[in-house]
Amino acid sequence: MIYMPTMMMMTSNNLLHLRPARLADRAPVIGWCNQLWNGEEDYIGEVWDAWQAEGNLFVGTQPPADLPVGLLRMRMLSADEAWFGGLRIHPDLHGRGGGRQLINTAVEWARERGATSLGYMTETANERMHYL
Repeated sequence: MIYMPTMMMMTSNNLLHLRPARLADRAPVIGWCNQLWNGEEDYIGEVWDAWQAEGNLFVGTQPPADLPVGLLRMRMLSADEAWFGGLRIHPDLHGRGGGRQLINTAVEWARERGATSLGYMTETANERMHYL
């Protein structure tokens, strides 16, 4: 069964509403993702179609607007091991708690599926992620 969260309520700021990614989200998300790494193209554009086809790709929006301002992929690797990746927050929202909220959602998602471990990988230079 694919988990389709409808709202995230994991942090006190509740900055983002999480929903499954749609085809129409692809261009705007890739557009702002490509602004995150000092002008270097983000790999999200290369993996979007495959991740969306898996049914494990979600975007965060800020109601009442439905524009995607966050991104998160969650999946189970085995019966007790979960993985999240592709965590992105629109550059205009950095430092406001959206990244922490998406991580908390991934933790809850993994627990609900019986995972005893949750992994992710990030670049050494991605210092913000080290403190989430």
